[in-house]
Parts: sequence; C-alpha cells; structure tokens
Amino acid sequence: MPDRASLSKKDSTVSDYLDLVRERVVVYDGATGTYLQRLDLTADDFGGEALEGCTDLLVATRPDLIAQMHRDYFEAGADVVETNSFGAFAIPLGEYDLQDRPRAQPEGRADRPCGRRRHVDP
Repeated sequence: MPDRASLSKKDSTVSDYLDLVRERVVVYDGATGTYLQRLDLTADDFGGEALEGCTDLLVATRPDLIAQMHRDYFEAGADVVETNSFGAFAIPLGEYDLQDRPRAQPEGRADRPCGRRRHVDP
C-alpha cells in the first residue's frame, strides 16, 4: 500500500474510512429528506416555483442548509455524512425537467461538507 503522502485526496479519504471500519461500527448521518422537510423551505430556496421540492438542487441554491445539516449530524455523533444526491439521476430530475443534468448534479458537491468528521470544514 502506498504511503499516505502519495495518496490522492479521494484515495486518502477511502483509506481513512476503511481504517475506521476496521476499528468499530461506523455511524452514518440520518434521514436527509426528513431533516430538510422540517425546515419549511419555500420555492425560492429551491431556485423557483418550478423547482420547488427538488432537494438535490439545494446544494447549489442553499449550500448553507446542506452544510448546517452535515454539522448537525456530526454534532449528533455521526462519523460519516453523505452527499445530498439521493435523486440525482434522470427519473427524479425529470419531474423538474432536469433529466439531462443527472451527472452534473453531484459534481459541485466535492467541496461541500461530507465525509468523515475530520474532513469537514467547521
């Protein structure tokens, strides 16, 4: 196995994750949809009335909410949070006439708070 200095950021994150799994049970974040629904978001939060309810867009339209959600899950004891891309594929995005964008949706998420607790900017 290569030394840590020669690993890419992605490889290093995977390696860190595997090390953690070897140590103990890993706790993942909670229900993203439930968390977001309790916020009583408006059409403006999603980018307009036609996009209301498309939670995958919140990473672009309200990254502050996604970052806060991740911080809250870490504070509650989660070791890992996932990206907000549950419906980032053609069928659910088609409900918002965004079916041609599924691959583009997750790309902006790389710099968002996700991953193990120590990989998240406070």
